[in-house]
This record gives sequence, C-alpha cells and structure tokens, in this order.
Amino acid sequence: MSSMHPLLQTVAWALLHFLWQGCFIWLVTALALFLARSLSAQVRYLMACVGLALCLLLPIGTFTLLRPGVFRQVGEQAVIVSAPARPSAGASTVPTRAVRMGDLPRQIGSLLEEHLSLLLKGWLLGSLFLALRFGGGWVHLLMVRRTVTQASEELQNHFNRIARRFGLRRAIRLALSARINTPMVVGWLRPMLLVPVGILTDMDPVGLEVLLVHELAHIRRHDYFVNVLQCLVEILLFYHPAVWWLSRRVRIERELCCDDVAVAWCADPLLYAETLNRLQELRSETLSPALAAGGGDLMYRIKRLVMPALQASTVPIRLNLLAMACSVFLVLGTGLSLKAMQARPADDAKWFLAGSDRKSFVLSTDARVTREGKPSQSLASSVEEPNGFGTIMQGFDPADYIGKRVRMSAWVKTVNVTSWAGLWMRVDGASDTTLAFDNMGKRPIRGTTDWTRYEVVLDVAPGAKYLAFGLLLDGSGQTWLNDLKLEVVDASVAVSDMGGDATHVLPTDYTTDGWFLTGSKPKDYEISLDPSALREGKPAHLLAFKVGSGKGFGTLMQMFKGTAYLGKRVRVSAWVKSEQVEDWAGVWMRVDGADGKPTAFDNMRSRAIKGSLDWKPYQVVLDVAPDASALAFGILLTGKGKVWMAEPVLEVVDVSVPVTGRK
Repeated sequence: MSSMHPLLQTVAWALLHFLWQGCFIWLVTALALFLARSLSAQVRYLMACVGLALCLLLPIGTFTLLRPGVFRQVGEQAVIVSAPARPSAGASTVPTRAVRMGDLPRQIGSLLEEHLSLLLKGWLLGSLFLALRFGGGWVHLLMVRRTVTQASEELQNHFNRIARRFGLRRAIRLALSARINTPMVVGWLRPMLLVPVGILTDMDPVGLEVLLVHELAHIRRHDYFVNVLQCLVEILLFYHPAVWWLSRRVRIERELCCDDVAVAWCADPLLYAETLNRLQELRSETLSPALAAGGGDLMYRIKRLVMPALQASTVPIRLNLLAMACSVFLVLGTGLSLKAMQARPADDAKWFLAGSDRKSFVLSTDARVTREGKPSQSLASSVEEPNGFGTIMQGFDPADYIGKRVRMSAWVKTVNVTSWAGLWMRVDGASDTTLAFDNMGKRPIRGTTDWTRYEVVLDVAPGAKYLAFGLLLDGSGQTWLNDLKLEVVDASVAVSDMGGDATHVLPTDYTTDGWFLTGSKPKDYEISLDPSALREGKPAHLLAFKVGSGKGFGTLMQMFKGTAYLGKRVRVSAWVKSEQVEDWAGVWMRVDGADGKPTAFDNMRSRAIKGSLDWKPYQVVLDVAPDASALAFGILLTGKGKVWMAEPVLEVVDVSVPVTGRK
C-alpha cells in the first residue's frame, strides 16, 4: 500500500494512464497525417499540433477526473457523533468509484500501486534532466545573443524592406554571429534574426534573401512560441515515444510551411533547393527554443523541392501495429486505476485516532501481526478500564458515490476484547444530519478471535456530504485491521444492520477534566488551561488557532451518556472571551438518539461570536429525548483567532426557558 500523498498518487496515475492514451493519440494522428499526405503542409502541421496538444491536455484531464475527494470544511456546526467522529481534513482520501474488472488488471494495478513512489521519482528525475538540458540550450542562446555583431546599416535596411513587403511592421533586429552555421530566430516578443558571418560571402544575394524570408515566415507564424511549448511537452512527457514522434512531425511540417512561403517568394523551387543544399545541417543535441533554417528533415526538404510529387513521410505501418498492440495491453493494465486507485485499500499512513476516550487508546502500525505479508493497523487500550471507546478512522467527500450502495470490508483480529469491537461507517448529509450509520453494535466482535472478514453496507443518499469509516474498540483489549476496502455493490447486496448499542460506546459520566480537541482540522488548533486568562480567579480553557489555512474548525469538547438528563431540558452556559476571531466561534451542544443520529443541536451559528470581546456569558438550551444515548458539548472556533471558556455549567431547566437549537 502506498503511503504517498493522495495528490501525488493522482499525478502518478495520470502519468501512467498516458501510456495508453499516448498510443491512441499516436495512432489517430498518424492515420490523419497519412490521409492528409496530399494536402498542404499547413494542414498537416495543424494536425500534428493538435495531437501534441492532446498529449498535454489528456494527463491534465485524467488528473482532474481522478483527483482525490476534497474533505468538506465544516464550519456550520461542531461534529460530535455517538459513533466515531468526523476526521480532520488531513485524513486520507479513499476510492471514488469501484468497477468490476478481471484479475489481470487488478494484479497489474496492484503491482504498479506498490511502486508508485519509485515511478514518480523516476519521472521527476527524467523531467529534471531534460529541463536542465533545455536550460543549457537557453543559456547558450543567451550567450550567443550577447556576442553578436549588428548587421551593417545597408543590410539592415534591406532586411527591413523585405520584412515590410512580407507584412511585418514591428522592428526585427538582424545580427551576425560567428558561433552559428545556419540562420535562426531567437526570441518571440522581441525577435532577433541571427545570420552566420560566413554566409554573407558564401551565399549569393538571392539565396540569402530567400533564407531570410524563410525565417521571417517563422516570426509571422509565431513558431518560436509554439516551439517552446513543444519543449515543455517533451520535458513533462519524455517517457512516451509518441510525444517525440509527434514533436518531430510538428518540426518537419513547420519547416515545410516556411519552405512553401520561401518558394512562393522567389518562384524558383530549384534555386531554393540549391540554397538549402549549401547550408550545413545543424543537429543540436539539446532542447532549444531557437528556430533554425536547417531544422527539420533537411534532406527530405530538399528532395521535396526537387520532386514536388514526393509525399510527406509517415510513420511505418509496422510501428502503427506495434502502437496498437501496446494500446491493447496498456488499456488492460492502466484501466488499473479504476480498480487500484478507486477500489484499493485506504491509505495506512492517513489513519488517525479519535473516539470519546481516545487518550486511553493507542494507534500503531504493527509489523509483527501481518496478513498475506502486509502489516496491520493496531488499536489497543492503554489502560485497564477505558472510560469510553477509541477508533481509528478516515473519511472523504462521497460525491462520486452518490446514489450508490457502498460496502466496506476488512480483516479484523482481536485479543481479550472485554466489551466489544466492530467496523463502522457513517454517511452524513447537510447540516450534519446522519443519513446512514452502522457500527456492528448488533453483531459485535468480542473476546479473542483470529482473522475474520467483516463488512458494513450502506446506501449513500443523494444529499450525502461526507462519509467516514474505521474500526472502534470499546473497553480494554487489542484489535488489528488489515486490507480495508470500499467498493460499490448492486442492490442484491443487503444493507447491514443500522446503529449499535450506544450505552457501550460512551463515557459513563461527564467529568470536569475530560476535555479533548477535535474538529475538521484539529491539527491546526491547540487547547490548554491558560493561567494568564482568569475568571473569578480561575484559569480558563483556551482554544487557539495554531497553524494552517484557517479554512476549517477546531472544538474543545466533552461527551457523555447523559442518563440523568433523559426527557429533560438542559442548558449549557459558560463565560467566553475572544481575540481576533476572523470567522466565528460559539458554545455548542448536541443530543444523539438511540440510533446514533442527532436529535437536537445548536452551535450559536445564528448568534456567532466574532472579533475581540471581553468576558460575556453565553448559553445553549436543548431538549433531551427520553431515548437519547449521548450528550456532547463544548466551544468551537472556525478559522483563525482565540477563544477562552470559563465556568462551563450543565444544568436542568424548566420549560419556561426557551430552547435555542433545532431538532
């Protein structure tokens, strides 16, 4: 399993997909050029440019299609659930679509999955090497440009007259250089035409003029800019032969286009052919942005002028057949990411610990307990009698699962589980409503068990906004998780039992020192007991933004059973002080029902705390249903800033006190 960042994984898969995409582009473009062999060089040039542009656009499109789901940034309410809470935005993304495929693509996909990091490093090294080559060619041109000699006034004026007749109105400098042996254009916004010093004496005036026209054609067509883009594609997609073949076709057809312009200027193909024959062929071994008169296939250019009926060369049919065979094989292998990326195990590196009493549990990767040679994720109690449950979890935006039935399955092993353990999955909708939930509470794992495959199946409703999943452990013991997968299943697979026994997954009572940090981005925030901020002589709890984008929220919270408050109206009140709260903050409370779904909630969003305020009292009032399974409350901070909370009080009030939240 790869521990790469999801975005890097997506880049790697997009580059792998281009293996078969490039073959198809190669085939289609070669066929189009073959059919257009009797048409003008300009038509063939445009076809080759389109093919090369597709080579760049398709990997970008593939990356966009396969990009990891973006975690929703929850600021509308604190996310407190009776089953494991929503993870932070740093959690790993997971598969987006699962499709049934044969074993061969899956095996190929798995093989590449294991070596994604190595493949991506190889691509980076190759691109860096070619970028350095290109940079070296650029530096060489700059050095040549600095050592040129300005052409004589007579020669410059003659060149200007040719340029005006050619339809170019901007100033183009003509310079002489002893470091080149063929005319070339350097620059795009401020082009300069460099001419070898020896060509002035070795070339007759008519031949020199037609060579200058050839280079002016490059300037008028903006070929210099296109050539730089070509070099960029070659650097990024160097590993595919189709890119080099297409790029070579672009350069050949571009030179033929300019040759046609030059021939039309002098009206003598044989004269122009003789002129080209006088040039020494320049073969640069570096990627260069310059455009030279000796570029392209010089011998073919000369033959084409002498024999007008000669058709443009095309890729041999044997190479076409080879590309087709490669395409078929690579379609099998690189259809792979639909299986390897979208139905693969969750990223082990992105598991994190949560739960109602997560301080009493430990998450680790256990290399000693393996299954099929792969290490397992371990969740173990660190105390004899935990005051709640712990869970290892991940989550993602289920946009691509909408309207589908999803199965989460994994191998689980347990030792001395005193209460119970189970896989869990939860689907949340707008306003943090729970649309579907199962934690195996009605079919718990207890005691000591060997590796067993378990599964949870839920429907992802059209309004789903978030999907979280993992393994929970209530009480003491140790569990191991291996080979967790998510996949889309059809309606013949039954949805698993909903809900669980909430009385076994919550703390036994509210405590004054049981505060912990959670939220959509808990790593961006920090909590502490601040002795510098006193209220009635007592230090206050501080929740402060630490580092990050400020696009998520953190919350200081507690969670407990609330048995004493069943069927009653409850008020949470606290004194709050704020400093430079850029978005908003608020005291919040949430009541969960027997099925784990929220029955009442308020986070002061409609009366939010903003900016910098001195100590003020705030309160939240909710009705606790007779069958409620849990109460959770605290203070949340969305975005940047600091908030202090002092003297939090939880108390029963009568019905004359109005409810502040919603059901």
